Amino acid sequence: YGPVVALALSFANPFV
Repeated sequence: YGPVVALALSFANPFV
């Protein structure tokens, strides 16, 4: 995992 992936997951799961 990396910062870019974490950001993408944040966009995909805004409630998380």
